[in-house]
Formats: sequence, C-alpha cells, structure tokens
Amino acid sequence: MASHDEAQDALTKGDIARAMTLWTEIGDSEAHFQIGMLFSSGHAPGGEDKAKAKDHLTKAAEGGHVDACYTVGVIHAEGMGTPVDKAEAAYWYNKAAAKLHVGALNNLAGLYETGDGVTRDYLKAVELYGQAAERGFPPALFNLGLMCDRGVGLPKDYGRAMQFYRYAADAGLPQAMYALGMLYACGQGVDMNINEARIWIKKAAEHGYEAAKDGLDKLEDAVRKSGAQF
Repeated sequence: MASHDEAQDALTKGDIARAMTLWTEIGDSEAHFQIGMLFSSGHAPGGEDKAKAKDHLTKAAEGGHVDACYTVGVIHAEGMGTPVDKAEAAYWYNKAAAKLHVGALNNLAGLYETGDGVTRDYLKAVELYGQAAERGFPPALFNLGLMCDRGVGLPKDYGRAMQFYRYAADAGLPQAMYALGMLYACGQGVDMNINEARIWIKKAAEHGYEAAKDGLDKLEDAVRKSGAQF
C-alpha cells in the first residue's frame, strides 16, 4: 500500500504523475486534497482543471479535511469552476471555522458582515473576526479596523481602527499599511503627520498594493498644492 511519505517524496522530486498515482491509490481525504490542489494550481498533468479540482477537494472536505473545507468554501464564494453560491461557501467555511481555521473564520465573518449567503449579523462577524485576530491573522485584524474606521458593526473609533491597522501593517498586510497611512494623512485617530503617511503609503505601494500607488501620487499632489513644508 502506498504511503503519504512516498507520494510527498515523488512530488518533492518533481515526479507529479507518480505522486498523483500514489495519492489515487491511497484515496483518503489528504490524498484527494493534494490531487485537488494540483489540478487547481495547474501543476497536474494536463494542466489546470477546475472541475476535477472541485471534485477532489469536495471529497476531501466531505472526509473532514479542514483545509479542503476552507478551499471548497473559497471555490463557491468566488465561483471557481462553479456558479457563485455564498450560502454553500458559508456552509464549508463554517465546517473549517469550527476547527478554528483562521482563513475560514475571517471569510465567514465577512459573509455575516455583508449578509451574503447568511443573515447579516454584525455581532457574529465581530466574534469571528475576533477569533481569527486573536490567532494573529492579519486580514482579520484589518477587517476589525475597517469596522471601527467606518462605524459598521462597531462604534466609529479612528483610534481603535489605527490600533488594528497597525497590528496588521506590522504583520506585512499592504491594505493595512495604506489604511494606516491614510489615517495619518487625514489626522483621524492621531495628529496629522504627512511624513508618517508617506512612509506607510509608500510601504503599501512597494508591496504591490495598486491603490497605494495612486494614493501616494494624490498625497504628494495635495502637499504641493498646499505649499506646506513637511
């Protein structure tokens, strides 16, 4: 009987066909997950096949594979080879969230925040974001910051938003870097500080965040028009 170690060793050596043959022989949830991810990424023989990816990943999820549950949730949420179905996404996210998968906690919270596929429930969204944030998941920290920034689901509080953004920015999330820079630029939750704004917006731009590239240009243009020296 083939083993996972043998299949993983074949994959490591670049022998994907053999790895898939071994995983097919094994046939458990981990094997279906690995095969599904190869079809999803386009590394399987014959290239990307979203239908086969969905089939294998769903079998893995049905077998209780946590990462597969999360991934199948993403497939349904984004319509990857299947019609968008937020309710189905919520079902699979909930399976993974029950086992504290941080990505699932964050994404399920997002559905509760918007009311897509579930009944809108801001308290539930905050609870789920909080569980992911407690585990240091940067997107969840950022999303809590957004809720405070916008006053949606949480009281409007720029100071608290800044704290969440800072945690996420320090963890390397470019969206949080940009949001933090904008608070400095606007003097929200902190004294206006154009130099700090530049630093954070520039960091976001250097991380490839497109909105930050445009935001940096707009910031410099506003500074030039004001004639202020910073």
